[in-house]
Amino acid sequence: MTIPPEAITKGVADSFDFWLSQHDISTPEVIQAGVEKALGGWLASHSDELIAAIAEAAADRNAESL
Repeated sequence: MTIPPEAITKGVADSFDFWLSQHDISTPEVIQAGVEKALGGWLASHSDELIAAIAEAAADRNAESL
């Protein structure tokens, strides 16, 4: 027995739709959580470079004001 691809697509879409209707979460919340997690990880793994760049920019700004 072969299941038509359209039936699989509809079944997955219907299942996902049902799951979403049963859980109090919205697309913006999911996107926000994903972005926060990704950005937090990136910031943590690049903190040394960020601190160095901020220190350099502050030193340059201080030197310009003298």
